Amino acid sequence: MNRNLGAFTCYGIEYVFDYLGEDKIKQRIEELEKKPRGSIGLSLNEFTYRNAENCYFSGKGVLWVFNLLIQWFNDIEFVIFLYQNSKKYKEDNYFDGGLLKKNWHEYVELMNSMIKKNPDKTTYYESNKLNPYWMEYHFFYMQLSKNIKRAFKKKKEMELDLIGSYKFNKNTLTGKVLLELKTRRKPLTGQYLMYRQGFVWYDLKPKEMQNNFSIFQFTKDKNLYNLILEKDKLFARIELLKSNSNNEASISNLQDSNLDQLWHEVIANYIENFKVISLRIKQDCLSYPNSLLSNGFTWDIHDYYEQQNNNAKVIEVAKLNNLYSDVWREIPEDKKDENVE
Repeated sequence: MNRNLGAFTCYGIEYVFDYLGEDKIKQRIEELEKKPRGSIGLSLNEFTYRNAENCYFSGKGVLWVFNLLIQWFNDIEFVIFLYQNSKKYKEDNYFDGGLLKKNWHEYVELMNSMIKKNPDKTTYYESNKLNPYWMEYHFFYMQLSKNIKRAFKKKKEMELDLIGSYKFNKNTLTGKVLLELKTRRKPLTGQYLMYRQGFVWYDLKPKEMQNNFSIFQFTKDKNLYNLILEKDKLFARIELLKSNSNNEASISNLQDSNLDQLWHEVIANYIENFKVISLRIKQDCLSYPNSLLSNGFTWDIHDYYEQQNNNAKVIEVAKLNNLYSDVWREIPEDKKDENVE
């Protein structure tokens, strides 16, 4: 063990540390020190610099750790990097890297000892001894879906050009896009500019307020804009006040990531392995009889095809999900159930 980079070394993923770079990691550590720790109670500093021998998460594999890393670094370029590297892990090599083989063996032995001490909980401890690869694969793909959808929305918003002239009538701005000037309901105060089609809004800060003439400022993608309202003329104008030089690079990175191709590949991978994923999740739930899970990822796929008006795929995904009705909650094959979790 030439380096001792905490969980990066323990899990044999020092290549992730090298990709991020120590400067970026240390900067993120400083940012996170001002925030409460996550649910696992481990800081990024401990994750990175604690002795590797003490950085094993009991029974957890690399994809679980990838999920944890995305909570600290969620830019789409890093998410794609982890996705591409996730392909090197299979069920039969899942615990081969770093210190995992020894740690996994010790974990299994611990479960065996717990069975001897608590025979009434044998089913639970036996389920813990199962290789978690496909279960963690499922949750990793859930995380991929969440971040790819966020990237799609961010790309759409960053490409949204608001600059220009608008007709202003009854708090509606009509121009190249349709915008709404909204006032927050009490007890909240202030106004915001809404682009309803993209489900985005921008807080407005008043800079000059007269009876028929107002100037507000708002920030979009870290660019500063003026919103000028001339109510007597039913006229509005949005102009760029100060631009962020990093925006063009961010837009370029999102475009280069080819989100459509990535999303279709992720869907195809998950669907191809859906049977083995479902059976593995079922094994894990043996200690919780009669419990069903709502598969967030098949719902995401279902909703995507519904938005594309691809009814054949909508039905296909619902039927695939419902094949495993003893694992997953049903997706209605005729229309979407609005009350699903």
